[in-house]
Amino acid sequence: MLPTARNLCFHYVNDPQKPPMRLGMDIPTLRAVLERECAHREPVSLLRYLDVNKPGDEAFTVSFDDAHRSVFELAAPLLSAMKIPATLFAPTGWIGMGERWMSAEQLRALRDLGWTIGAHTVRHPRMRQRLFGEDIEAHAARLLDECVRSKETLEQILGEAISLFAYPYGEEPAVAQEAARLAGFSASFSVKDPRDIHQHLEWNGSLTSIPRMDAFEATGLVTTSQPEPLGISVVVPVRDRPLMLREVLKRWEAQSYEEDKFEIIVVDDGSVEPLDALVRELPHVRLLRASEPGAPFRAGQARNLGVQHARFPIVQLADSDIAVDADFLWAVDWVHRRVPQAVLLGAISGYNLHAIGQLHHLKDIVSVEDLTHVPLIFDRQREPVLRSVIDNADWLDAPWTLFYTGNVSMPKALLMEVGGFEGVFEGWGLEDLDLGLRLHQQGATYVASRFAVGLHLEDEEEAKPRNPFRRHAPTAEDFAPYLANLETWKTLRPGDEAVAQFADRTYRDIAEITGRPSSVGIEFGAMDAEPRSPLHVALHRLQAGGATRAELIERVAYAVKVGARRLWLQGGDVGAHPDLEAVLKEAKRASLKTAMQSGPMGLVGVTRCACLQALGVDHVTLLVDAAHEALSPTLRASLGQALEALHAAGIDVGLRVVAASLDEARLGVASALSLSTSARPLKVSVSVPPGLVAEAARCFSPLQCTLLEP
Repeated sequence: MLPTARNLCFHYVNDPQKPPMRLGMDIPTLRAVLERECAHREPVSLLRYLDVNKPGDEAFTVSFDDAHRSVFELAAPLLSAMKIPATLFAPTGWIGMGERWMSAEQLRALRDLGWTIGAHTVRHPRMRQRLFGEDIEAHAARLLDECVRSKETLEQILGEAISLFAYPYGEEPAVAQEAARLAGFSASFSVKDPRDIHQHLEWNGSLTSIPRMDAFEATGLVTTSQPEPLGISVVVPVRDRPLMLREVLKRWEAQSYEEDKFEIIVVDDGSVEPLDALVRELPHVRLLRASEPGAPFRAGQARNLGVQHARFPIVQLADSDIAVDADFLWAVDWVHRRVPQAVLLGAISGYNLHAIGQLHHLKDIVSVEDLTHVPLIFDRQREPVLRSVIDNADWLDAPWTLFYTGNVSMPKALLMEVGGFEGVFEGWGLEDLDLGLRLHQQGATYVASRFAVGLHLEDEEEAKPRNPFRRHAPTAEDFAPYLANLETWKTLRPGDEAVAQFADRTYRDIAEITGRPSSVGIEFGAMDAEPRSPLHVALHRLQAGGATRAELIERVAYAVKVGARRLWLQGGDVGAHPDLEAVLKEAKRASLKTAMQSGPMGLVGVTRCACLQALGVDHVTLLVDAAHEALSPTLRASLGQALEALHAAGIDVGLRVVAASLDEARLGVASALSLSTSARPLKVSVSVPPGLVAEAARCFSPLQCTLLEP
């Protein structure tokens, strides 16, 4: 083993004018940390690992992950003044994605200040995790694509070779190391836990596995409240489901956590058959009865009973259909020892609001010894939200909407402080969101974890789900109990705007699900390195790196479930998305017609599809951002070629100009209309900010274009 530099890994810098970020360090603290390091070691660049003489323990390095704008605005001036070289590892899907993240121009400016820019994948995945339906080869191919595309994007932005790479979440499994090597990175960096490797990191000399240290932990800025593992009480309410419960309890009983530091409290919420025999031989399990057989289903009240009897300071809430791996409680402990008032949102694989597409079946899990090898199914509701902030749930305005009691934990004292679950809800739904909202309003810190993973199990022999959203073809009658709970919640929280907004969204969702809509939208998100004005970002609900294939295919399945006949593919540059053709083929198999929008980056994707019409596409809207693209001669030529190809294929075409001002709109519309001919008619529309809608309506003749509000 070789001695290596203290490679300090930072993330964000707290702005004194804004609420602090959990992983952020304020400038005075950052300065003090760097001054202390400089007093004992020489600051060097991570590029030194590419030299013949590698840095040893006499040196330290500084690197920041995730390309947060605070690094450019706050950290860069400090490090320049202190003459400390630094590296930024950028996940390219977030470049230009709004006010939090750096733009391409800022990346170039940072490089010009002397920083090294390295890659950090496109979508910032846990590289150890396989996805559902993904074999070993497909997993390796996806990781290689993440590495290659991030490298190519940064090289396109910076005009120079990118040689350094950092693994998201610090994980460096062999498959990730091989992907980084094949992508052409010269050196790749992980993040190690300083508890295991002490002050000076040991290194095996591999350039695909260079260790870094979390700066908070390495410099003592984060100290756990106690060195020993925390005690954790797991509370599992159950009604019937004996086969499911047997499998779930087997997994809880097999935890590798300290034997005397956890317990499982099973709360019987009206099971018909007694559960005593099922739990009798399980030493960590206690059984409580919350209600008699046949009583109304009241999971919140059952959980309250379990919490009241909990012996330990941390309460882990779980459902009776959630199976966990043997190290699950260590992941829970890791968060709660570092964030004392944390509400920990654990990941739930296989639980999507609509039981369509991919599922974890009970019969398939029973024989699996190690659940960490089970490919994951991401939650289509939570995944885009968490990905947008790279899992920093405390950044979200409404993190409580992600509070699923299938897998969530918090200090018992915090839970008791807000009064636990309200006792007024009956049947499925909303008791969890009500508690999550009150915890948020109490000031709890929401933390999301991709390491505390629960698998949501489906039993094919079970009657229809309690959750009406997950039923095959739900009717208005199916939603009656849920809507009764919603009305109860509104009465319980009068004047609460968050509850009112949630209720409005829910009424619309249920109306769509039960109303058999004619069309359904699918948001593809954005692809990396696309020029994006703030209006463009706000208007099209872009997602970092674009939506995943699984999310898109599931949306097609949703359209089939609700009886839609058409799809509208939107949000970002649909034509540039690598999974466009797969989605169109899925829609074609489902006999769905499609219309789509695409921007300039997607023109190649659009025009290469002579098969678009064959796959059911009958309309394409080409989207241009007037501030960046509308007057470009190169773009005009590309648009003309795309129009010819689409008209030749018999596909209706429109062009939508996105403009932040009236001057931009005038120029963009004039440019767009000049592409229209009698042989190639073009429908032109324009989008402007809400404050300009009235004036824009007077400026543009209805004969020329249609005005669209954002």
